[in-house]
Amino acid sequence: MNVSPAFLIDGYWPPLYPRIEYDAEVMLGRAKELGCSVVRFPSVGKWATYPSEIMPPHPDLGGRDLIAETIEVARKLDTRVVLYLSVGHALPESLVRGSRPDWGALEDDGNLPCSRQFFGGEGVVPLDTFGRYWTDILRMVDELLERYEVAALYLDGPYYGWHYWEGLISQAAGTQETYLRETGRPLPRNADGITAEVQDFWRWAADKLLMLFQEIRTRAQAAGVPVMFNLCAGKAGCEDISDKLLALADGCLLERIMGGLKGFAKARRAGCFVWQYASHHTYWPRLSSPTLESDVLFAASETVRYGGRPIYANAGRFAYSMPGAGLQQAFHLLGEQSGWLAHASKVVQAAVVLPSESPSAGHGADIPRSVPALIDAFDSGSLSAEARFLDALEQKPPIAVFPSSWRLDEIPVSEVEAYAEGGGVALFFVGEREGGLSPGIKKLLSLASLRVSEDVSRALALHQFDDHVGVAGGAEYLQDGLHAYDLYLQSDLVPGPMPVGGMPGFQPSGDCEIHGWLVTGTQWKRLTPLAWSRRAGSGCVITVATDLDVILARTGERRVAQFLNSLLKIYLTPTPRVEFANDCVDVQHTFYQQDKSWLLVLSDHLCRGKTSRPLPDFRITLPSGALRQSIRIMPNASGAIADASTGVIDVRGLCIQSHVYLKFEETL
Repeated sequence: MNVSPAFLIDGYWPPLYPRIEYDAEVMLGRAKELGCSVVRFPSVGKWATYPSEIMPPHPDLGGRDLIAETIEVARKLDTRVVLYLSVGHALPESLVRGSRPDWGALEDDGNLPCSRQFFGGEGVVPLDTFGRYWTDILRMVDELLERYEVAALYLDGPYYGWHYWEGLISQAAGTQETYLRETGRPLPRNADGITAEVQDFWRWAADKLLMLFQEIRTRAQAAGVPVMFNLCAGKAGCEDISDKLLALADGCLLERIMGGLKGFAKARRAGCFVWQYASHHTYWPRLSSPTLESDVLFAASETVRYGGRPIYANAGRFAYSMPGAGLQQAFHLLGEQSGWLAHASKVVQAAVVLPSESPSAGHGADIPRSVPALIDAFDSGSLSAEARFLDALEQKPPIAVFPSSWRLDEIPVSEVEAYAEGGGVALFFVGEREGGLSPGIKKLLSLASLRVSEDVSRALALHQFDDHVGVAGGAEYLQDGLHAYDLYLQSDLVPGPMPVGGMPGFQPSGDCEIHGWLVTGTQWKRLTPLAWSRRAGSGCVITVATDLDVILARTGERRVAQFLNSLLKIYLTPTPRVEFANDCVDVQHTFYQQDKSWLLVLSDHLCRGKTSRPLPDFRITLPSGALRQSIRIMPNASGAIADASTGVIDVRGLCIQSHVYLKFEETL
């Protein structure tokens, strides 16, 4: 599982729902063709896929045991089967009403909540996890572990309320009786609103979900089976239990909406194996196209870059139509190279350093959007989410990026100074969403030897209203009512001004070098520096004083990338590196190394599989001697690559569609 991408056969979509059209040899054969030696198969989707004594079977099952059929074929193909089990996940209304009425959650009026659509077929309703269902789901775990030999157990849960009904306190007898017995208090009602009693209930519910997870894990451990779970289960009402679940689990799955730097950092910090969907798992599975599959491959390579393994969702679509020959080869080769990648190390040229705790709403709401965008922007090297927090500085990457989510009491001032003096480049983003000059910004500015004008600091009640940014009081060079779209970042590093949001004024002191100014769009008057650097030993501290979300929204990634790359290249000469004959910052690249071989992944953000476009000629420089090209993975790409005898490879006339994989090995 640490090597291969995973192939998802989903119980909510064909070929298992609404009708069973499942042929294990066809589906697992497809998985093998696409380089997957791991298959995730459902024990239950909306219904059981095997003759269960606990979960009502699929209406179309007809006595078949699809799990047994899958495992039998998997043995022949040397494929591992991970078994899916939903825990507290909503189930079809007809199943609950007709077969398991004591599983259903109830509203204050004693009725089932209205059903909601979830993928195809009939609607689903939430479950009363702490009632009879608790006992039955543990019986089902025992049933599965006793009958089947699987590589791992994947839990979609544990949930209480689940998704559409998050925050619902089930008034069913099971929860009422359990809560009264364990706490001595009556169950609060939903109509009570957010009260101290309701908050007490959710703390109790969070502990119960952790207990249920531990019960399942204990059973799985006794059978020698690892346990994974969906990180979406990390929320119980107002309680966040994701870190506690991660501490208990062997692995987790990230939905694409929960992936990126933040999700991977949480999982990797806990030492968990990570899966991430390579496509949105609600894609209609009968559809496949070069555009869709190129996007899937791009997401898959991103997941590998972060240190996880992709899971192709929903892979059931390949039962009906396979992608084109070029993409089939790319799938297969990506799977084939996953073994190499599992033992390779990423060439970390930059690391994002997050705070040790989840950011508060006022200080880190931009992380899920800003930081992945920043990762995509760099062409001077790849960022790594594997570097956990301050561990990143110990690894001494050439660049350490600090987003604006750092709290004042967490800023590692002495460590940052030591890192910079040792030759590192510390890059700070200090955008603020709230009024005033925060203590956090003051502290960060002190790292770059900037002093704040006293007049400005007294006047900085920064307000945002409609499309205007204004400053109340005596800041002489920021005018009240100044339009945000009249403000631009002007720098010699990029041609023409870049529109940005408003920021308070700062005055540089000491030996700071200014790289960008905030200017007005009418007079081009310099208002305040927005990017500056200060040398520290053999390294430096760079500060960019703007909300990255704002600058990305108003400027676009290409211009921001060009600015950042030009700024960083003043201080860095990364090796290995890729240098284009002219500006081509839309193409992101990542290096991997294992012993004397290298893999370069190029990803084109503009194409994303929609069309093919020529790239400027470029040069690859590796810190090696004689090299030969051992493998070329180029879906829908063409070009000439010259062998190198000096560690320098010239690439000319390369046309790229979404992504290209190039692998080189030393010949000596």
